[in-house]
Amino acid sequence: MGELLARIPSALPQAERVLSSQPLRPDKVETEGPPAVMPFISKLYHMLSHPEEFQDVLVWDADGEAFIVHASDHLVQEVFPLMFGHGTFASFTRQVYSFRRLSPPELRTRLSIPPSSSYSGWAHPLFTRDNDPDTLHLLAPRPNKARERSKSEKREREREGERDDGRKRSEKMKRGSAG
Repeated sequence: MGELLARIPSALPQAERVLSSQPLRPDKVETEGPPAVMPFISKLYHMLSHPEEFQDVLVWDADGEAFIVHASDHLVQEVFPLMFGHGTFASFTRQVYSFRRLSPPELRTRLSIPPSSSYSGWAHPLFTRDNDPDTLHLLAPRPNKARERSKSEKREREREGERDDGRKRSEKMKRGSAG
């Protein structure tokens, strides 16, 4: 599997571009510092910046304008749980929120290998090999609809509680002044 991605010219020359000089530890990938970078984006960029460790599953395309993922057993069973805390390609795909998925013909052109359904690619103008890592904070996820609905419902319950508290205080004051 790694042989296919190793044939992509961009896989090896990027070893010098790293976010951390420490050994790979997913809990230590730099995600701190103003402005905040979403952990998923930071970890994805970290992985792409360490081709010596991840080139069998994830690489930049030759131009550095998109990244290619090889949906292998190694990726799903080992890399995803280590880096992202899950083991499904669907979860990864959901997190690549505002990226444009490469079409199959575009993917074949960028890979220069026979077509395979185990490869996917994504591009985003703010997420390229040559972009300044300091711009990664500009990539914000689209909100999770269920979480947003839950937050909205909670805010509404809090507002209702505040209105109820106001009414209770008002009633106490009226009773206190009537006695």
